[in-house]
Amino acid sequence: MCGVFGIMGHPEASRIAYLGLYALQHRGQESVGMAAVDGGAMFVEKGMGHVADIFDEQSLDRLPGRAAIGHVRYSTAGASRLANAQPIRIDSRRGAIALGHNGNLVNDKPVRKALEESGAIFSSTTDTEVILHLFARSEFEAAEDALVDALGKVNGAYTLTALTPRLLIGARDPHGFRPLSIGHLEGAWVLASESCAFDLIGARGGDPAPGGARRRRDHRPGRRRPRRRRYRIHLAPAVARRTVPAVHLRAGLLRPPR
Repeated sequence: MCGVFGIMGHPEASRIAYLGLYALQHRGQESVGMAAVDGGAMFVEKGMGHVADIFDEQSLDRLPGRAAIGHVRYSTAGASRLANAQPIRIDSRRGAIALGHNGNLVNDKPVRKALEESGAIFSSTTDTEVILHLFARSEFEAAEDALVDALGKVNGAYTLTALTPRLLIGARDPHGFRPLSIGHLEGAWVLASESCAFDLIGARGGDPAPGGARRRRDHRPGRRRPRRRRYRIHLAPAVARRTVPAVHLRAGLLRPPR
């Protein structure tokens, strides 16, 4: 069991994420990490231990920007070591992306073996990195479409948050085995493994039900879309009172619910 948190659109994103992770500490005590974006730059801080032991004012100052994700880890796949701490950040042809993952993939070993046989080099022993390798190899150009494509190739019970310089994305498995809460705080959108994180930061929100697959509204005719039947990613319900296959929380795009 691990805990994930994400926020976009708040001037103190990393400090809010710190509080969110503190509230989720019961979900993992082995390691903690955060990624933040400021303009086009991404910053990552990770360490072995508890939230309050790893992060202080100096480390939070190294995580500027209006968007951040965080992760507390209890290892169920991969050893308890710093290389497996999350979020895991990579640089691909689509730019930087950081991913924090809670849950387990049941087909990670054969997928990992196939990737290694085709030349992939892994830097951790977590199943989370499998998703990132699939993301990097996807033929789709947009980061959100590539992540959708990657999730369509894995099976399991999971929740994840992903961060790029322009997007905050939250995802659940098709059956909703792992929890994900969506809320808002002072004009910012927040994601968390449990709504108890919202209580500490003063956010409003709740736990959405597993959503149904549906195309994004900006789909351009003629473009082949990745298959989306194996996972669920939630859109904040105030936007259209529905769920869709990808939550794209961009500054200024979504209005907080009234």
